[in-house]
Amino acid sequence: MTELGLEIATTTATSKILKAGAVIGANAPKPHRATKYLSSGETESSYISDEKITEASATWSIQSPKFKSPPLSDRSTLVYVLTKVGTSDVPYGWAMPNYQMDAISAEGLTNLGIVTIPSDAIPESLALFGLNAPKLGKVKQDYSKLPGKEADETTSSVCSTFYADSLKATALTDGWIPITKPTIYGGYSIG
Repeated sequence: MTELGLEIATTTATSKILKAGAVIGANAPKPHRATKYLSSGETESSYISDEKITEASATWSIQSPKFKSPPLSDRSTLVYVLTKVGTSDVPYGWAMPNYQMDAISAEGLTNLGIVTIPSDAIPESLALFGLNAPKLGKVKQDYSKLPGKEADETTSSVCSTFYADSLKATALTDGWIPITKPTIYGGYSIG
C-alpha cells in the first residue's frame, strides 16, 4: 500500500526475516491511522506514514494516534537500550524500578548499555515502548553481589534486567548470568 507509505517489514514478501530497523507491535509511539469509506458502505483502515498524510487526506480520513504513554511513576525511571535489527539500532524502552537502578549502580547500567531517559524529555521521541518484536535478552545477578546494594540489606533475591546486545561480553564479565537470548516474535528473525 504505497499510497499510505507502508512497506513490507520482512526482506521479501514470503520471508520471516525482519528488515533493518523493523519492529512489531509498538505501544508508544503509534502512527496516524487512515480510513477510507468504500462505496459498499464498508471501510478500509490502516496505519499511515507521516510523509503520506497530506497526499492521502484527499481520499482518506486521517485519525491522530491514540497514545499509550509509557508508564510514569515516582517508583520507576524510563530507560532504554539499543538492540540491533539488521544493521539498524532500535531503542527499546521500559520502566525500570528505582530500587533496581540503585542496586545496579550508574556504572553497572552503563556496562549493560542501559540509558536513562531524562525526566524532561518526551519518552516516545527517544525510545519505542511495548514492542512485541524484537525482545531483548535478559541477564540476572544476586542482589547481594550488586555494587549499589546497601550494606545493611539482607535480601537474597535475584535482579534480572535487559541488556544491550553489543555489551553481552561486558555483562558476563561483571558477573551477570544470561537468562534469555534476544528473540523475535512469531518465528521472525533479525536479518
